[in-house]
Amino acid sequence: MTKQTTIVKDSHTMTITDGVPVFACSFSISASCYQYPDCECESWVPGAHEHPSITHAECLLAGWFKHPGDTREMFIEDGSMMPENASGPIEVEWDDCPLWFFTKTDEVTA
Repeated sequence: MTKQTTIVKDSHTMTITDGVPVFACSFSISASCYQYPDCECESWVPGAHEHPSITHAECLLAGWFKHPGDTREMFIEDGSMMPENASGPIEVEWDDCPLWFFTKTDEVTA
């Protein structure tokens, strides 16, 4: 089964096909998700970190969502399990890692 994803302009999206999540970022390289420190620090606060933010070639979230098992574990939505097939824009809340859920819009397909 192949699902088509409509990338919403300037958004983070997740497409899940047969239980395999795939992340995409459609923001430009000048967006804040491409601006972060190039250090090995455990955590940082934008604008209040000892290492300056620099422009990266990859969205900050892309590194977190490279492995489907990890991505599945970071899904939070009303206590539900990640769906087997769905696609749409996502929102992220930070804890020790980015926890994600589908944006509440009509653009999520299941």
